[in-house]
Amino acid sequence: MSTPSETINFCGLLSETNRIRRTNSLLFFALSGLFLFPLSLSTLIYPTLQSSLSQYDAVNTQILHHNPTETLILYLLYTLFVTLLSLCATSTITYTAFHGFYGTPVKFKSAIKSLVYSVPPLVITMVVSQIIVALIGMIFGILVALLYTGSQFFGFEIDYNSNYFIGLCIFLAILLGLIVIWLQVNWALASVIVVVESKWGIEPLRRSTHLMKGMKGLWLSILLLYGFPIGFFSWANSTPVVISNGFCDWGLWLFILKILSTSFLVNLFMLQILVANTVLYMYCKAFHGELALQSGDEFAPEYTSVPIDDDKVAHGV
Repeated sequence: MSTPSETINFCGLLSETNRIRRTNSLLFFALSGLFLFPLSLSTLIYPTLQSSLSQYDAVNTQILHHNPTETLILYLLYTLFVTLLSLCATSTITYTAFHGFYGTPVKFKSAIKSLVYSVPPLVITMVVSQIIVALIGMIFGILVALLYTGSQFFGFEIDYNSNYFIGLCIFLAILLGLIVIWLQVNWALASVIVVVESKWGIEPLRRSTHLMKGMKGLWLSILLLYGFPIGFFSWANSTPVVISNGFCDWGLWLFILKILSTSFLVNLFMLQILVANTVLYMYCKAFHGELALQSGDEFAPEYTSVPIDDDKVAHGV
């Protein structure tokens, strides 16, 4: 029997991720086309069109009156659309990857049915995590307000152009950013825990923090390997499109081809992240002694799975 240190490594994680993806390639392709491709397409098109319209308004000699309410509503609708797609993709792909880890076949209908059980807890957990982050931001804001009030009370004059004041603001901003990043790293497995273990609220965040102890390096490696290309492609496609009379010919088709091809690549990277995150969850359980390690790279199932059919969705017992 292998020890965790002998079996758990980045290469093994990638190998297992690719095995699961190849074994269930048709189902993953269908789920990606239904949720991830529209998600990647919208995340690329929205900033591109936004920057293009801003450039057009700046160049245009006519004075255009924009309704801030319409802009806000459009942004809220976009955010809601992206969030819903993200939750659905996370739920169905995590569900499929988890059962694929044990070689259990999953039907498309069963994967879609899992949304009923997973999306509401995912929403609650996401709201709880955002509340925690907001509270931390409020604490920082209160500390800054107390420092300002204290300096005024003791008669100190604050030079807002001083290098010391600017340096203090930068330090506080960096500190807040590092705390938020640290929380996100510790909560990396929260979505998998919600789908697999049927937990919700603050409990998946606590459990993820426990499982990520000693395994943060693997998750950061996943993020660098798959997350960096997503960020790069998003940045590369955020450049404004020049709107002109000839744009409706070759320029338009080149723009569409560029967006579609890039969206396809981003879709693949998103799929890899979700599957790899599920595999990382299993590796973390093994690392903490919650799963028995077999010879090779396979894990002995801890769960007794309900048979998967069109009328019943399997859950771990």
